Amino acid sequence: MPEEAFEIAGRPAGKDDVLPRASWLSCGPDFFRTLGIQAHSGRLFTDADSLDAPRVVVINQAMAARYWPQQDPIGDFLTFQGERREIIGVVPTVRHDLFVRAEPSRVVYLPWLQRPAGAFGLTLEALSDPSSLAGQARRTLAGIDRSIALTQVQSLDAFVEQFWIGQRVFTALLGGFGLLALVLATIGTYGVLAYSVAQRTHEIGIRMAIGADRAQVMRLIVQRGLLLAGLGIALGIPLVVIQIRLISAVFAGLVPVEPISVFGVGILLAAVTTAASAIPAHRAASIDPMRALRCA
Repeated sequence: MPEEAFEIAGRPAGKDDVLPRASWLSCGPDFFRTLGIQAHSGRLFTDADSLDAPRVVVINQAMAARYWPQQDPIGDFLTFQGERREIIGVVPTVRHDLFVRAEPSRVVYLPWLQRPAGAFGLTLEALSDPSSLAGQARRTLAGIDRSIALTQVQSLDAFVEQFWIGQRVFTALLGGFGLLALVLATIGTYGVLAYSVAQRTHEIGIRMAIGADRAQVMRLIVQRGLLLAGLGIALGIPLVVIQIRLISAVFAGLVPVEPISVFGVGILLAAVTTAASAIPAHRAASIDPMRALRCA
């Protein structure tokens, strides 16, 4: 959705102040009813809000909460697109963004009769299969004006779904790379610990010969694995923080990475490391002390 700067009546901006901005959408009187959006306060557009009528706007609750937190904006005026308009209604916040954002956009709705455009979208309410309305819609528009071309006919579900496809592919790719990194980390931990057990066979044999039991030997190996995991997490956290800040700077306004996610990854890495340490630890605990001493 396009954005425009606006000015609220009675709150003039100073010389160095940056005017606030809001997304905007031009829509007809039946737009809100068709999408099931009811007025939170005030009224919605009617056919009376024509080109010759006083200029009006409807805003969403996100905008009302931001600029009128302790008062009712109905009846206030704002200058939008060079015209002074009265706020006649407030509607619930509906996401029109192509991306899921941390904060919903502030939206100004303009009556289409006062802000007509050469290209526009037609929203129809279907009681059955939405695709069955395409032919009838084309015939109706042709009866009104044969120069109007109806293109890109699709249901609202299909329209929303097309914007999730790229996000799902991107998520799947990231998940695949993350899984691959986890597998490589598991194999690496197992390899390091297995080599360490092979190199310390004589030492482990001596420990068991002087009284160390299987549980103590297993604990020794697992602790070494957790030490490696702890070192990796300690080195990785600063890099993750830098990466999160980079992503937040590039994709400003999108849903940020939650700290609980970083904590969860650390717990998962520790669990996987413990599991990878189990086989070398069991192998170390199964060493015959006498055989280990003879092989020294």
